[in-house]
Amino acid sequence: MKSLILLLQLSVSVNCFSQSQRQFEVIRTKLNLELINKKITNKDSSILLDKNSKLVSNYLGNIITSNKIKYHVIKTYYVYNMKVSPTIESKILLYNIKNKIIGYYPVPTRNYLPESIIHNCMVFNLVEKDCDKKVRISFKGGIPKAINLGCIANNYIEFIPQK
Repeated sequence: MKSLILLLQLSVSVNCFSQSQRQFEVIRTKLNLELINKKITNKDSSILLDKNSKLVSNYLGNIITSNKIKYHVIKTYYVYNMKVSPTIESKILLYNIKNKIIGYYPVPTRNYLPESIIHNCMVFNLVEKDCDKKVRISFKGGIPKAINLGCIANNYIEFIPQK
């Protein structure tokens, strides 16, 4: 009987988390599409979701490949557990010309988010303990399957296509 109650509590907790995760995704998508449609570039836009979490997005602009495919680039981070143990989820989101999300790069911290887009390259200004580095990621040949942002040679972050 105790295990059944525990299982039910766990099921309710997981369901609540997935509902709040879906709600968060809907809110983030609305914010990002508003930034894209209004062409509000290089400005942090934030939403306080509740007393313990907030969302920040910044539309960096467009990247155009050599095949003339255009992508909208948004850097975003979500802070939760702000009062107890702040945790941040950071992503570089790519949208197609029809404003549909096509995927993202999950970066380890918001310090790994790009600063700008210059000449169809995402530009990162990385400052780490033993390394100060400016990194440019080109989209000339299309969306890179993985990007290397760190000072470590094989520190790759893979592109995750949206399902």
